[in-house]
Amino acid sequence: MYPKVNLFAPVVFFGVLLVILGVMSRRYSTVASGFGDRLREERKRLGLSQKDFAERVGIARLAQLHYEREIREPRTSYLSLAGANGVNLAYLLFGETAEIDNQAPEEARGLERKIFDLIDQYVANCCNGVLSSEGRFVLFEVIRTHCLQAVHNGQSVDESLSAFRETWDSTASLHEQQ
Repeated sequence: MYPKVNLFAPVVFFGVLLVILGVMSRRYSTVASGFGDRLREERKRLGLSQKDFAERVGIARLAQLHYEREIREPRTSYLSLAGANGVNLAYLLFGETAEIDNQAPEEARGLERKIFDLIDQYVANCCNGVLSSEGRFVLFEVIRTHCLQAVHNGQSVDESLSAFRETWDSTASLHEQQ
Protein backbone atom coordinates (compact mmCIF):
# COMPACT_ATOMS: atom_id res chain seq x y z
CA MET A 1 0.00 0.00 0.00
CA TYR A 2 1.27 3.45 -0.91
CA PRO A 3 1.53 6.17 1.73
CA LYS A 4 -1.23 8.74 1.61
CA VAL A 5 0.04 11.88 -0.07
CA ASN A 6 -1.68 15.16 0.60
CA LEU A 7 -1.64 16.96 -2.73
CA PHE A 8 -3.81 19.71 -1.26
CA ALA A 9 -1.07 21.02 1.10
CA PRO A 10 1.06 22.75 -1.58
CA VAL A 11 -2.07 24.34 -3.02
CA VAL A 12 -3.02 25.60 0.45
CA PHE A 13 0.50 26.96 1.02
CA PHE A 14 0.52 28.94 -2.21
CA GLY A 15 -3.08 30.02 -1.67
CA VAL A 16 -2.18 31.43 1.74
CA LEU A 17 0.91 33.04 0.28
CA LEU A 18 -1.26 34.73 -2.35
CA VAL A 19 -3.62 35.97 0.39
CA ILE A 20 -0.66 37.39 2.29
CA LEU A 21 0.73 39.04 -0.80
CA GLY A 22 -2.76 40.35 -1.58
CA VAL A 23 -2.92 42.02 1.83
CA MET A 24 0.49 43.55 1.26
CA SER A 25 -0.32 44.61 -2.29
CA ARG A 26 -3.27 46.65 -1.07
CA ARG A 27 -0.77 48.68 0.94
CA TYR A 28 1.88 48.63 -1.76
CA SER A 29 0.25 48.48 -5.18
CA THR A 30 3.63 48.23 -6.89
CA VAL A 31 7.21 47.58 -5.98
CA ALA A 32 8.74 50.90 -4.99
CA SER A 33 10.57 52.59 -7.85
CA GLY A 34 14.31 52.08 -7.84
CA PHE A 35 14.16 48.30 -7.38
CA GLY A 36 17.23 47.77 -9.59
CA ASP A 37 19.24 50.38 -7.71
CA ARG A 38 18.33 48.81 -4.35
CA LEU A 39 19.17 45.35 -5.68
CA ARG A 40 22.60 46.60 -6.78
CA GLU A 41 23.11 48.31 -3.38
CA GLU A 42 22.24 45.10 -1.53
CA ARG A 43 24.56 43.01 -3.72
CA LYS A 44 27.40 45.47 -3.16
CA ARG A 45 26.64 45.62 0.57
CA LEU A 46 27.19 41.87 0.61
CA GLY A 47 30.50 42.38 -1.22
CA LEU A 48 29.53 40.29 -4.23
CA SER A 49 30.07 40.77 -7.94
CA GLN A 50 27.13 40.27 -10.30
CA LYS A 51 28.61 36.93 -11.32
CA ASP A 52 29.07 35.73 -7.71
CA PHE A 53 25.61 36.86 -6.64
CA ALA A 54 24.01 35.32 -9.73
CA GLU A 55 25.67 31.99 -8.95
CA ARG A 56 24.38 32.08 -5.37
CA VAL A 57 20.79 32.61 -6.51
CA GLY A 58 20.97 30.21 -9.45
CA ILE A 59 20.72 32.54 -12.42
CA ALA A 60 23.03 33.76 -15.19
CA ARG A 61 25.04 36.94 -14.73
CA LEU A 62 23.13 38.52 -17.63
CA ALA A 63 19.81 37.92 -15.83
CA GLN A 64 21.25 39.62 -12.73
CA LEU A 65 22.29 42.58 -14.89
CA HIS A 66 18.76 42.75 -16.34
CA TYR A 67 17.21 42.77 -12.85
CA GLU A 68 19.55 45.55 -11.72
CA ARG A 69 18.74 47.61 -14.80
CA GLU A 70 15.02 46.82 -14.42
CA ILE A 71 14.85 45.29 -17.89
CA ARG A 72 13.27 42.13 -16.44
CA GLU A 73 11.47 41.35 -13.20
CA PRO A 74 12.66 38.49 -11.01
CA ARG A 75 10.54 35.54 -9.95
CA THR A 76 9.55 34.80 -6.37
CA SER A 77 12.07 31.95 -6.20
CA TYR A 78 14.84 34.45 -7.01
CA LEU A 79 13.68 36.77 -4.23
CA SER A 80 13.57 33.87 -1.80
CA LEU A 81 17.15 32.87 -2.61
CA ALA A 82 18.27 36.50 -2.49
CA GLY A 83 16.80 36.80 1.00
CA ALA A 84 18.47 33.56 2.04
CA ASN A 85 21.77 35.08 0.90
CA GLY A 86 21.39 38.17 3.08
CA VAL A 87 19.41 40.63 0.97
CA ASN A 88 17.01 42.76 3.02
CA LEU A 89 13.76 41.96 1.19
CA ALA A 90 11.74 44.71 2.88
CA TYR A 91 14.24 47.28 1.65
CA LEU A 92 14.53 45.68 -1.78
CA LEU A 93 10.79 45.52 -2.46
CA PHE A 94 9.40 48.49 -0.57
CA GLY A 95 12.37 50.83 -0.25
CA GLU A 96 12.10 50.88 3.54
CA THR A 97 14.50 49.43 6.02
CA ALA A 98 12.92 46.91 8.34
CA GLU A 99 12.11 48.38 11.71
CA ILE A 100 13.24 45.17 13.36
CA ASP A 101 16.78 46.48 12.84
CA ASN A 102 15.90 49.38 15.15
CA GLN A 103 14.43 47.14 17.85
CA ALA A 104 16.27 45.83 20.85
CA PRO A 105 17.55 42.29 20.24
CA GLU A 106 15.05 40.90 22.76
CA GLU A 107 12.12 42.52 20.92
CA ALA A 108 13.37 41.28 17.56
CA ARG A 109 13.75 37.73 18.88
CA GLY A 110 10.28 37.93 20.42
CA LEU A 111 8.73 38.88 17.08
CA GLU A 112 10.68 36.21 15.24
CA ARG A 113 9.65 33.58 17.81
CA LYS A 114 5.97 34.50 17.36
CA ILE A 115 6.31 34.20 13.60
CA PHE A 116 8.12 30.86 13.84
CA ASP A 117 5.40 29.54 16.16
CA LEU A 118 2.70 30.71 13.73
CA ILE A 119 4.45 29.03 10.80
CA ASP A 120 4.85 25.82 12.82
CA GLN A 121 1.10 25.85 13.56
CA TYR A 122 0.33 26.41 9.89
CA VAL A 123 2.60 23.58 8.76
CA ALA A 124 1.16 21.19 11.35
CA ASN A 125 -2.46 22.03 10.51
CA CYS A 126 -2.38 22.64 6.77
CA CYS A 127 0.65 20.79 5.38
CA ASN A 128 0.68 17.55 7.38
CA GLY A 129 3.84 18.76 9.10
CA VAL A 130 5.80 19.06 5.86
CA LEU A 131 6.98 22.30 4.27
CA SER A 132 10.39 22.88 2.71
CA SER A 133 12.86 25.20 4.35
CA GLU A 134 12.53 27.51 1.34
CA GLY A 135 8.76 27.59 1.81
CA ARG A 136 9.18 28.36 5.50
CA PHE A 137 11.67 31.09 4.71
CA VAL A 138 9.36 32.76 2.18
CA LEU A 139 6.49 32.69 4.67
CA PHE A 140 8.74 34.06 7.41
CA GLU A 141 9.97 36.98 5.30
CA VAL A 142 6.48 37.86 4.07
CA ILE A 143 4.92 37.72 7.55
CA ARG A 144 7.85 39.56 9.15
CA THR A 145 7.67 42.35 6.57
CA HIS A 146 3.89 42.56 6.96
CA CYS A 147 4.19 42.80 10.76
CA LEU A 148 6.87 45.48 10.58
CA GLN A 149 4.78 47.52 8.19
CA ALA A 150 1.75 47.07 10.46
CA VAL A 151 3.75 48.47 13.37
CA HIS A 152 4.94 51.30 11.16
CA ASN A 153 1.27 52.05 10.37
CA GLY A 154 0.26 52.06 14.04
CA GLN A 155 -1.15 48.53 14.30
CA SER A 156 0.00 45.89 16.73
CA VAL A 157 2.02 42.84 15.78
CA ASP A 158 -0.48 40.63 17.59
CA GLU A 159 -3.33 41.97 15.41
CA SER A 160 -1.35 41.18 12.27
CA LEU A 161 -0.49 37.69 13.45
CA SER A 162 -4.12 37.08 14.43
CA ALA A 163 -5.21 37.94 10.89
CA PHE A 164 -2.83 35.30 9.52
CA ARG A 165 -3.98 32.77 12.10
CA GLU A 166 -7.66 33.35 11.21
CA THR A 167 -6.91 32.96 7.50
CA TRP A 168 -5.03 29.74 8.11
CA ASP A 169 -7.70 28.39 10.45
CA SER A 170 -10.36 28.94 7.81
CA THR A 171 -8.08 27.33 5.21
CA ALA A 172 -7.53 24.33 7.48
CA SER A 173 -11.27 23.89 7.99
CA LEU A 174 -11.76 23.95 4.20
CA HIS A 175 -9.08 21.28 3.91
CA GLU A 176 -10.83 19.08 6.50
CA GLN A 177 -14.10 19.31 4.56
CA GLN A 178 -12.41 17.98 1.39
